[in-house]
Amino acid sequence: MEKQKKKKLDLSGAFAFILAILVLVIFIPINLIISYYDKGFDMTPSKKYTLDDKTVKLINDNADKEIELYFLYELEDLRTSKRNDLLPLYHTLNQLKEFDNIKFTSFDPNENATLTKSLDPEGVIAPEMSDIIIRCNGITKKVSQYKVFQQDAQGINEYAGEQLIDSAIATCVSGSLPTVYFLTVMVKRP
Repeated sequence: MEKQKKKKLDLSGAFAFILAILVLVIFIPINLIISYYDKGFDMTPSKKYTLDDKTVKLINDNADKEIELYFLYELEDLRTSKRNDLLPLYHTLNQLKEFDNIKFTSFDPNENATLTKSLDPEGVIAPEMSDIIIRCNGITKKVSQYKVFQQDAQGINEYAGEQLIDSAIATCVSGSLPTVYFLTVMVKRP
């Protein structure tokens, strides 16, 4: 007598199909909802893509003052740049522009020379491409593009932009520039 082969019911194809449908039904709507709100989460240990609490406090404490912040570069071009080291600056500026008392303007100074000239009518601060200009209470401060990223002792670029912007905002909202005195020493010769 021949042995009868037992037939096993193979559900692997049906199971894979049902699993694929469930994944599509669950993850596509979640992805659409998240992309609609365009919300990101800073998962870095140092929170380098999130504004510092001191920055938020400084801006909130001066909610009654309009702070003008000009970035002499297109913000969107900064985001799409192939240089990932520029992302902290992009996130800082993007979060700052969300405050009600900050009037944020991003532009190419080569394409809008009139606005560039209006930021420095006396020719004192000499704004350049990628500089940040802050104005409030009749005071204008420049954060140079060359200071936003500074090299440490090992030659590694570190982002210092948020602290420099904080300092410029604090100076402008205070309404007074620090006074600098120069001393000269006169030596009498016999």
